[in-house]
Amino acid sequence: MPTIIGQGNAPLHHSMTMARPRTVSDQSILEAVGRAVARLGPAAVGVRDVAAESGLAASTLMQRFGSRHQLLRSFAEVRARRGSDAFEGSKAENGSDPLETLEKALVGAIAPDVTPEAAAHLLALDQLLLSEPDFREHAAQQARQVRRGIRRLLKKAVKKKLLRPKTDTRALARTLQLTLHGCVASWSLYRRRSLQAWVRREVRATLAVHRRR
Repeated sequence: MPTIIGQGNAPLHHSMTMARPRTVSDQSILEAVGRAVARLGPAAVGVRDVAAESGLAASTLMQRFGSRHQLLRSFAEVRARRGSDAFEGSKAENGSDPLETLEKALVGAIAPDVTPEAAAHLLALDQLLLSEPDFREHAAQQARQVRRGIRRLLKKAVKKKLLRPKTDTRALARTLQLTLHGCVASWSLYRRRSLQAWVRREVRATLAVHRRR
């Protein structure tokens, strides 16, 4: 498996000679994968497309990641992790409004310049890889972490009397997570505002029902 962002940058293949320093990081390569997938879609994108985006030779990408499929999978794994990472920073924000922090984290999970076509292509990549049991479990683990992060902030909001005292935070966390995923599909259909603005509106509408008057 290739190097995953946030878990070090050890080389994938070792040899008896000292490895040459990398001029392009794994993170930069995976960002290039994302741009290529968003532009072309997972079925059409190839190693040469990623090479053109990253400025590296296709042979270099193959040596580092092993295959086209592993390039796509590594990018998808990093994407799955970003959602849970957004809630890690919220743990230290004890003095802030937990509902504002929650909205910021949910909206921040969306790239500010994503297009409807890119959103559809990224969803297609997820669907393609979810047929692999180990990837599905990885994605499910990240989704559970996101849901726990949402619920943690909701419970803080109840304690601060921002939400009704009998709010079912477990159910509301599920609803908000479904709202986030549903927004991508509905926005791709209606194509109004930006996706971030679309998510912000729906998150606020969902929370409004549970806010303490």
